[in-house]
Amino acid sequence: MPSPILNSKDTVKEVTLNKISGAFTSPFLAKYDEGFANVIGGTGAACGVLQTVYTAQSAMWKPVRRDVAEIMANAQSAFALSAEREQEAWLSAVSTVALTFVGAVVGVFASIVTAGAAAPAVAALAGTAAAATTAVAAVSASATVSGSSYQEIWGSFFDALGKLNQSIYDVEYQMYTMLVKAQNAFAQEPTSFNLDKLSLGLFPGADGIMTMDRNDTNHVSRNMGTIADALATAKSTLSMVPSTYAVQRHESIGMGATGPMVSAVDVHNAVVNDLNATAKEYARGQDLFDAVVEDFFSSDAAATTTVNALIADEALTGNN
Repeated sequence: MPSPILNSKDTVKEVTLNKISGAFTSPFLAKYDEGFANVIGGTGAACGVLQTVYTAQSAMWKPVRRDVAEIMANAQSAFALSAEREQEAWLSAVSTVALTFVGAVVGVFASIVTAGAAAPAVAALAGTAAAATTAVAAVSASATVSGSSYQEIWGSFFDALGKLNQSIYDVEYQMYTMLVKAQNAFAQEPTSFNLDKLSLGLFPGADGIMTMDRNDTNHVSRNMGTIADALATAKSTLSMVPSTYAVQRHESIGMGATGPMVSAVDVHNAVVNDLNATAKEYARGQDLFDAVVEDFFSSDAAATTTVNALIADEALTGNN
């Protein structure tokens, strides 16, 4: 969770709990503190999956090219040794290539930040990431070129390239699995990603026990505004849709021409859509808080009307 959001969220909670009295504070905090924290955790976990996939894709292709070059160089060496037709050369025309791309990707997966104790959907994403890390670490990281004849070396050369391609597929499949689990989480637990999906609950108006001070309410409203600004920045950062092509490649390589990137774009779009809805809903929450405050300090009936209208707004009840 970005620190401006974390700090301001805690301030809103602390001031509301300790400085403001009224029955409205319980449903207000349930949605705009606890529910919002859940959404930020879910959004962060989904973004972590996306970052892992894109970082891994970025990290793997240069090493893949080096691995291909190394396999080709070893095959050339094996052919050269065999061409000398010396018994020692025939026996020693064996070379194992360490697939460097596997090591590069393992480091990316191992750096995934888990969500910790959170909503089930978020915990599921963290578990998926951990499983993917283990699976990627188990991907074969070497290929051997060997043979005592041109035909054997030629076959071994293609086997080594096939083993490299299988390793690419295995790594990309783990990316794909993470993305599919993220898509499932969006569907199964929408309130972990979209504040608009969480009902406000029963929200009482003036109850006769309400007490508040302008300094305190202004402090809450300012911090809610800080959160709204941070959400706007996050929206801007995520607004550009990533390309479906991490690397232009033949359809026979890895999981195909686009690898897992079509699924990555789907997850990205879901994150952006939910973040947009969350930002709008949080802004309406700030409007509601400000309206309740004005209703408390004002004798104008219009203030009460504003509160009632906001409470009745379907966007605030999570029913849209």
